[in-house]
Amino acid sequence: MFALFAAIGLVLFGLLYLVNAGPTKRAFGEVVYIGTVASGDGDTPILRVMLENGNELQVAGHRSAFRGCRIGDQVEVISRGLRTTLGAAGCSAFRHAMPVSSERTACERVVESVVQAGRYTRNIINGCGHASDEDAPNYFVVRLNTHCREEICGSVLLGWFAVNKQSGRVFNWDVGEGQVAGEVASIEQQ
Repeated sequence: MFALFAAIGLVLFGLLYLVNAGPTKRAFGEVVYIGTVASGDGDTPILRVMLENGNELQVAGHRSAFRGCRIGDQVEVISRGLRTTLGAAGCSAFRHAMPVSSERTACERVVESVVQAGRYTRNIINGCGHASDEDAPNYFVVRLNTHCREEICGSVLLGWFAVNKQSGRVFNWDVGEGQVAGEVASIEQQ
């Protein structure tokens, strides 16, 4: 019986060693995706990080490890053996302004923000339309649309948003007043 427990202990120690073996590698990159992946324990939160060298890494972890993370955040990624984690500072310590220079990027930022905030799922979003920025020269004003699944459709509008050109932050847009109406909250801010 002792031999069985010793063998099990040795196997567990070996697996732990394989997961954590090897030199520690540190790299910096930008968060390009925030979501979940199905696992045996339900959905596991993940981040995809585009490294400075152009490679993309997926980092899985507990929701608290990704608290406050946004698309465009600069993060430190630590790899050792088979394990990849965020640096101790997480996302917020490296946050800086991420300018948005195109309507396409503004649309992507809106989609990621509303999905992360839990307002909509990615599969119901069909794309964006854009309004003139005469009333808001510092913002891209974005109309978020859903799919039209009927022969004749009414409105496909999901909402109006404004993306700050300098910071990339996403706000609700009040069409009637022609102004921002509060930042789109992430799940952690709600």
